[in-house]
Amino acid sequence: MPYVQIITSAQLTDSENNNLLKDVSAKVASIIGKPEQYVMVSIIKAPMIMSAGIDDAATFIDVRSIGGLTRDVKIRLTRALTESVGKICMVIPRRIFVSFREVDGVDWGWDNDLLG
Repeated sequence: MPYVQIITSAQLTDSENNNLLKDVSAKVASIIGKPEQYVMVSIIKAPMIMSAGIDDAATFIDVRSIGGLTRDVKIRLTRALTESVGKICMVIPRRIFVSFREVDGVDWGWDNDLLG
């Protein structure tokens, strides 16, 4: 059950939000190798500063998954997510951080049960 949370200061239209959600969901499922029906993606709009207080658009992406986050997968996801966010949100790669967290199945609940 991969979960991707995108926090960005970029101004997005409803159409851009939907395009980004769908694009990220498909890429995460493909790269991690899990069915897309279990991928969840959210976008949160928030003020951000970075690089000594510069307030140009910036994005933080948090990726969580039960397994599948090998070094190679993390590299591929970083490139794919940076490309998607850069293209749709108009954020340059130097203003995008990506964080990865492996989650134990017993620490993730879904459908009235634990996943591990």
